[in-house]
Amino acid sequence: MDYVVSKKKLMHLILIQSQKHKHQCKFDFLCLALILF
Repeated sequence: MDYVVSKKKLMHLILIQSQKHKHQCKFDFLCLALILF
C-alpha cells in the first residue's frame, strides 16, 4: 500500500512540475516511466 501511495504522490508532484515547466513535461513523464518500470 505504501508503494502505491508514494507512486500517486510522485505522479501528482510530477504533474505539478510539468504544469510549471510545460517544455519539460515529456521528459518528466519519461523519467517517471523509467523510475516506475
